[in-house]
Amino acid sequence: MNKTAWIIIIIIIVVAIGALWLGASQPVAPEPTPTDDTGVTTSPTQVDQLDQPQAITTEEATTTDSELKSFTVSGRLYSFTPDEIHVNLGDRVRIIFNSEQGTHDWVVDEFNARTKILPAGEGDEIEFVANKVGTFEYYCSVGDHRARGMVGKLIIEG
Repeated sequence: MNKTAWIIIIIIIVVAIGALWLGASQPVAPEPTPTDDTGVTTSPTQVDQLDQPQAITTEEATTTDSELKSFTVSGRLYSFTPDEIHVNLGDRVRIIFNSEQGTHDWVVDEFNARTKILPAGEGDEIEFVANKVGTFEYYCSVGDHRARGMVGKLIIEG
């Protein structure tokens, strides 16, 4: 290589090192504290919940005559326990989902209710209002788990 090529390479290296040094020495502005729709400051856990689809609307959440029914559901290899849940029209439903074997979630499309996808040993909770009468399938949306029979029935009686 000639002398000019070496000078160009050295200049490029010096500029790159300078840019890295300047970028590392710049102060990082703190991220603003997130707030919910009401302007209330939220914790990181609450922010994660705000990012999740919510199954309860403001109108439904203010209903005082609905009863809260809570169910613990376990996800194992291609099955839920229990595989059938009964509630009444208007009930608020809380699902406490625990993934016991493998990676799973709990989903019922008609109520836009969905837990996080969880590895074995982790859990999540969701709530929604049972505002439609009928039998609705809940399922695991991971891979082909639903096709392999990882489904259950949510039965809402009027």
